[in-house]
Amino acid sequence: DCGLKTRGWPETRASLENLVAAARTVRDEIPSS
Repeated sequence: DCGLKTRGWPETRASLENLVAAARTVRDEIPSS
């Protein structure tokens, strides 16, 4: 795993939300055909 098990849930959840936000940003910047 990517170290999620060793972290507290609040920290894990925050990092997951950051990943989702980053993915959305990238998707918005790439024009979809």
